[in-house]
Amino acid sequence: APAERGKLKVIIETPPSGIGETDWQSTTLETIDLSEGASGKLNQYKQDIYKIGFGREGGFETFHVPIDDRYRGKTARLRFKLESSNPAGVFLDDVFFSSAHLKFGNPSEARFDSRVPGDNPYRENLLIEKPQYAVSYNRTTKTPNWVSWQVNNAWLGKASRPEQTIFKKDSQLPQGWPEIDHDNYTDKNGKNFGFDQGHVIPSRDRTNHEKDNIATFLGTNLIPQSVDNNRYFTSKTDPAKASAWYNIEGLVRRLVAQDKQELYVVAGTYSTNWTDQKRSNAHPEEVLRGNTKSGEFQKQGIHIPRWTWKTILALDTPGMGVADVTENTKAYTFLTPNKPEPYKNWPEIGSPVAHPFNQIKDKLGLSEPLPDIQNATEWRDPSTWQVTIEQLEKLLQGKKINTLSSVPEDIRQHIKKQKYSIT
Repeated sequence: APAERGKLKVIIETPPSGIGETDWQSTTLETIDLSEGASGKLNQYKQDIYKIGFGREGGFETFHVPIDDRYRGKTARLRFKLESSNPAGVFLDDVFFSSAHLKFGNPSEARFDSRVPGDNPYRENLLIEKPQYAVSYNRTTKTPNWVSWQVNNAWLGKASRPEQTIFKKDSQLPQGWPEIDHDNYTDKNGKNFGFDQGHVIPSRDRTNHEKDNIATFLGTNLIPQSVDNNRYFTSKTDPAKASAWYNIEGLVRRLVAQDKQELYVVAGTYSTNWTDQKRSNAHPEEVLRGNTKSGEFQKQGIHIPRWTWKTILALDTPGMGVADVTENTKAYTFLTPNKPEPYKNWPEIGSPVAHPFNQIKDKLGLSEPLPDIQNATEWRDPSTWQVTIEQLEKLLQGKKINTLSSVPEDIRQHIKKQKYSIT
């Protein structure tokens, strides 16, 4: 809870280093502005990072304060200094030295390193941590490897998307890294190349305050996403009229809003496909707009994912930690094709198609081919695309993904073999 005026300085102190010295050396890491609230506007994202948004409405606000590598492995202490004429002060709930969004593990052991890509050992696995989520960013693909985030009722509210729903450059990327934004996904006239500017963490998972919502509109959370793997088509509420990915996103919010669960979600991409394809076979407007211009992404070195995936760890009670995870804890995992549906105006009965998983059967570790998908309703059903974590990680083995790495080995391996019903 903030004071009405003033600033809160976050200071790191190191012990005396020389003979005869007695004073600790102080360095201000960041200054949090308590006087002015966050604007919640997309073009003010960078200025809003250390201003209070949701916290002004009666909750606790989370801030991420980076600490320079030179302090790693050394003795140090943190000090908080309030500069305010308001005697009410500031309440500090807790201090963590790792992101809440990585409570159950860092899936690829990503690390932040400020060096330019050519000298950076983490150029394909750069960790970017925000109060809203954590990202492993890939300089080669110019997309995230994965995004990890917590979802509970505290993150869900009534905040709306920005008026201009375009993506901005992420100011947290080190100097010399590619700054991807809306312009990379459109031509000089503002026309898109046939793919949606797809969120990995959806903006609807961050509606407690506009400040947190706009954080999802950054280039490090952006992928080229097929219309048929992203949107609802004719109804927001009828799952048969929306993409499987849209319905999976809806499942997350249902588990939180209705079942009062706390979720830890990790989502990412697999493989690359720069082949031109239909914009859509399902969305009434996009069906009429012909093919994608996938080559425009290839020219820029932006990889178009062939598949998108998401794994959800569901905890029955908010606040549970690693020690509370048991063999009965449920996890839901999905893998969806990032391409248009097989048929235009797909009939509800008839016209079955081979399950796309059969093309990667061995990579998934499937013992038998899956049955055909019969119709559009089945294609749009999340359960059609459900896999185990073990199968997903077998597919991603070249990326060395290990979800739930903080969970004890025996429990982790048990959970990874399970496929739970989502009905």
